[in-house]
Amino acid sequence: MTNSTLDAILLKRSEGGLNSEEFATIWMDFIEVVLEEDSTEPMKVIFYSDGCTYQNRNAVLANALLTTAMNKNIVIEQKFLEVGHTQMEADSMHSTIERTLKNKDVHVPAEYISICRSARKKPRPYEVKYLNYKFFKKFSEFNFSKPFGLADLKEMLRFRYSGSSLPQRKSSSVTPVSFTGLQNLYSDRPKICAKKFEDLQYLKNTLPKDYHSYYVSLPHD
Repeated sequence: MTNSTLDAILLKRSEGGLNSEEFATIWMDFIEVVLEEDSTEPMKVIFYSDGCTYQNRNAVLANALLTTAMNKNIVIEQKFLEVGHTQMEADSMHSTIERTLKNKDVHVPAEYISICRSARKKPRPYEVKYLNYKFFKKFSEFNFSKPFGLADLKEMLRFRYSGSSLPQRKSSSVTPVSFTGLQNLYSDRPKICAKKFEDLQYLKNTLPKDYHSYYVSLPHD
C-alpha cells in the first residue's frame, strides 16, 4: 500500500472528507493565524488557486471568505490561475515532502507529521497541523448569496489579464459569522464502510503490533 493510498483511506474516511466545507475550514483557520501574527492594518490577503471545483471554486468557500473579510474588516482576493499555468510556490513544498517520503515506512497517519516537518531544514522546518474531525466547521447555515457561475469565473480571468476591472457583486445576503462561532461539521468520527474496515484489518499482518490498535479502533458501519 502506498503512502498516498493510506492517506486517502484513513484520513479522508475516518476524520473528514474532501468536500468544500473541509477546505473552507482550513482556509478560514489559516487567515485567523495570519491575522494573529501580523497586526499591520489595513491588510489585504491574496490567494492563488487552481480551478478545482470542490476545493477552490464553489459557493461555500466564496461565502466563507466573504464573511471572514466582513468580520475582520479586511480585503480578501482570490485569483484563479489559467488552466495549464497552475504551477506555484506550493508545488516546491509538495516536491520536497515527496522526496522525503521515499523509502519511508508509514504505519499510521500521525507519522506524516514528523516526516513533513523534517522535509525542510532551512530557513526553518515546515509547520504541520494535524487535523481531526473536531477541527472542521459547518457552513450550511450561512445565508448564501448567489455565486458566480463557471462562465463568470472565466470572464473574471479575462478581465484580470487584460487589466480591466473585475465584475463585482452588487449586494450580498451573507450574515457574518465568526470562525469560533461556527458549529462543528461532525459530532463524531465519520465511519468507514464495513468492507473497508475488514480490508484494513489485513494490514495488521504486515505491521508491528504497536500499530494494530489504531486499525481496530477505526469507526465503521
